[in-house]
Amino acid sequence: MIEVLAISLLFLIPGFIILELSPTNAKGKYLLTPYLSFGYFNFLSIVLFLFNFSGINYWFYVLSLLPLLFIFKLRLNLNMIKNFTFIFILFRFFDTLLNFFTLISLPGNTNNTFDEIYRLYNFGSEQLNIGLIPLPMFTSGLFTNLDFSATLINIFFLQFIFISIFSILNIAKNIQHVLWTVLFLIANLAIFEVFYELVSYRSHSLTASSLMILFIYFHKDFNLNTQKIIIFFAIFLLFNSRLENILFGYLYLFSLILLNRKKFIIYKNISIYASVLAGLYMILIPRTNPEEDLRSSNIFILLVVLIGLLLINYEFINPKFFVYSSVLFTFIYLVVMFIVSKDVFMSVTALTLTKILDPNSGYGLQFLFFMIIYIYVSSQSMTVSHMFSSYMLFILCINFLIGFLQTFIYQGQASIEYIENLSIFNPLDLSTFRGSVQTLSVLWIIAATAFNEDKYT
Repeated sequence: MIEVLAISLLFLIPGFIILELSPTNAKGKYLLTPYLSFGYFNFLSIVLFLFNFSGINYWFYVLSLLPLLFIFKLRLNLNMIKNFTFIFILFRFFDTLLNFFTLISLPGNTNNTFDEIYRLYNFGSEQLNIGLIPLPMFTSGLFTNLDFSATLINIFFLQFIFISIFSILNIAKNIQHVLWTVLFLIANLAIFEVFYELVSYRSHSLTASSLMILFIYFHKDFNLNTQKIIIFFAIFLLFNSRLENILFGYLYLFSLILLNRKKFIIYKNISIYASVLAGLYMILIPRTNPEEDLRSSNIFILLVVLIGLLLINYEFINPKFFVYSSVLFTFIYLVVMFIVSKDVFMSVTALTLTKILDPNSGYGLQFLFFMIIYIYVSSQSMTVSHMFSSYMLFILCINFLIGFLQTFIYQGQASIEYIENLSIFNPLDLSTFRGSVQTLSVLWIIAATAFNEDKYT
């Protein structure tokens, strides 16, 4: 128990100090602490891949305490101590609650992460082999104790809880708004697969949190000069949280133009630095099947980053042109997938439609009900661009359609020869649906913002 408390304490220190050094006028700003701490460790973990370290058993503790070197720049006072204590207690409360009700789901490859963490601690970075492990998931194991005997801290869902509360505080103007916003969140989580994937030890919730933060800061009227470090981490983790986000990250980023073009231009340089650094991360770390999987190809990553860099830097982004070109690209993508493998195309299409309409899969009526609410409310909004809310639905469709590519690449693993030795095989459990969670789980904040406008209340 003491070890878990110590790990939690050390984990929260960097994020809290970052907030103190980069003040923001957002409500409940200290709720950003777990998210920024995750970003801090994720960002610094690059040193493990740039240099060949021998086994370092205590590097987490060193990096945790490193921000204390900036403590002289802060005015340590009673109010600061109270704020940190409150966040620490809240963090431990939610973590205890999750473990008490066993609201933690570990993917099958979690043991691979822990194995590599153990290897890092004891043998150094030269012995690492994390080709099957996303960097955020790898990073999340770095604040457990050395022998992993302590209770697992699911930082993924914990930071999502904190960011959700932060979002509610900033889009709600009164208690009535808070209640309506919570209802929208519950309606969103009522899509069971969304909730299930969020409590899993996966990084989809990290993407969702990044999107929520960016929506809040682009939609609300905050002091633009004091938010830059938060925007940097949000964009960096948006790209870095999942492998395919090297592509989806730009779709999300460009959607912000439709939300607030003025702020997009102001944050242009930050967007460039964060997205390029995230691309370099993905090139430096080991990846799954770089020869076969397009998403793991260095050439593909560099090409996407270069195109994104040019579009952002020279502002070749006319909103209507971008929307039309996105639709055209999607059409071409579908035609190519159909021509390359008609069987895969028809199979994935049938499974996707079946799952969306099947209530036993977690979608069905829950999904349709929430989407109807989202479309109606967002279409009536006066402050949230209709094109933005519609484009988020387009990105959600792309999340589903990426399944064509993924199934084509890994179709051998879905063959009869592969699955005949498995005790349970669910053909509807496609990773494409897990990918949709990162977009689907943030639609509540857009709908709630639109609903909470004065014309409704």
